[in-house]
Amino acid sequence: MRTRGGSRRRRWLIAAGSFVAVLALLAGAWMMVDANRFDTGDAPLPGPASDATSAPPLDEQNPSSVMYDIAGEGLGVPRVVDPQTMGPNRIYIPSSDPFKVVYAPFSAAGIAADGQLVIPSNPSNLTLYSGGGAVCGSQGTVLLAGHVSSHGKKGALHYLASVPQGTLVYATCSDGTLTKWVTSAPQAAPKDSLPQGVFNASGKRRMVLVTCGGALRRDGTFADNVRVDLLPVD
Repeated sequence: MRTRGGSRRRRWLIAAGSFVAVLALLAGAWMMVDANRFDTGDAPLPGPASDATSAPPLDEQNPSSVMYDIAGEGLGVPRVVDPQTMGPNRIYIPSSDPFKVVYAPFSAAGIAADGQLVIPSNPSNLTLYSGGGAVCGSQGTVLLAGHVSSHGKKGALHYLASVPQGTLVYATCSDGTLTKWVTSAPQAAPKDSLPQGVFNASGKRRMVLVTCGGALRRDGTFADNVRVDLLPVD
């Protein structure tokens, strides 16, 4: 025989269970909205690493002909590269972290009508400023620039801010001639403070790598430039 108390208890349990289920659905929906609210599509580049003061041991920088594909990392580049077989117009920055290796082709470009350096639409590629020094030249600044990220895909210079000072870098000329460079410590500065000297075709021979960094602004652009200067190794 059913009692009024039992019926009320069952109704209460059913109502409570329904309320909990509704709360769970609402919480799940909020988590999805909250996670997507901050998804800009472009991962911000961290500032210069505070411990970027020394290069990996030389035995970690020695190139190897063994090559691995980084599937799903946005770049699809080898983890280890043999500089002797790089091909023309390429730059290779070794790293003890295989997912921070930089291996990218570059092509010459100039300044657009808006006064900005033309950057390749493919974030895996770099621009060599055509009005500056040449990779195999004897003077001037070899300016290489590229995206830190674009539409959710990591750019070739995504980890530029974490390249240790003293890292040995390889770059090839249009005829495949191999050149070697050594890095200074990464530095970040507001975009409007990029020294005009990085565009020089004369003066002391050096290389400058530039990408975006710092805070991500409301318009989807970054507030700073991250830059690494390099000197040639004879």
